[in-house]
Amino acid sequence: MYLLYGVVLLSAAVLLCGVVLLGARNPVRPVWAGEELIANLYAPLMIALIAMGVMNIVQFLILMTLPTVTEIISSALVVALMVVIYLKSHIRERVAAFDAGTSTAQVISVDFQNDLSDGPAGYRKAA
Repeated sequence: MYLLYGVVLLSAAVLLCGVVLLGARNPVRPVWAGEELIANLYAPLMIALIAMGVMNIVQFLILMTLPTVTEIISSALVVALMVVIYLKSHIRERVAAFDAGTSTAQVISVDFQNDLSDGPAGYRKAA
């Protein structure tokens, strides 16, 4: 079972990394992809998932137990499912579109340099 646990944890880390990458590169950054959340939640979570996945695979290799057919098939299915999800989400294309500025997300530019020396309409200047 260590092999299956390791594969599941590593697959979860890869998918989480892709989702966080999409949120972080989006010009209109979603609330869940803020700087604080990425630094304090997602990065440690990805590191923990990778570390635990690698530790489970190393434990599997150290024990030298033969995996069951069910464990091998389950691990292969998890890897195949992760690859399909990653490829179907088009992460590379979306990140390239975000970087090129041709994404469907829209950035609203706010210009604070307007000349407001006369003040808003309907108001008089102070003496």
